[in-house]
Amino acid sequence: MLGVDLTAFVYQAIAVGAHAIGTAGGVQDTFNLERLVSDVGARTAESTSKAADTTTEVVNRATEAMQKASSEAKNAIAEAGKDARQSFADNVDSARKSLLDEVHRLVGGDNPELAARRRSASPLSKERATRPESMR
Repeated sequence: MLGVDLTAFVYQAIAVGAHAIGTAGGVQDTFNLERLVSDVGARTAESTSKAADTTTEVVNRATEAMQKASSEAKNAIAEAGKDARQSFADNVDSARKSLLDEVHRLVGGDNPELAARRRSASPLSKERATRPESMR
């Protein structure tokens, strides 16, 4: 084998080696890409889960706040209604008392104003005024 030309063989061996190295590198790149895709998928799932949990928590807090505000508004409206009814009842009682006092002043009591006016305006009142007390 001493004088044999191995140049073509060496070229072929280098080509096969380069191809093998390129293929092995491609496999490594494929493995790295698969791992990256897997990592991204896991992180995406984790982020989605956290976002869903956070959204649920925010919705629950908002619901509680709305329920509390609704309850407080309902109580305030009920209290305002109660106060308005009490004020109306007080006003009616006051007006009734004033009316009764005025009616009593005009037509009742020891010296009713309306009866006194009627007596003074009547032609008989002058005659009565001149009569003795026992005849009135």
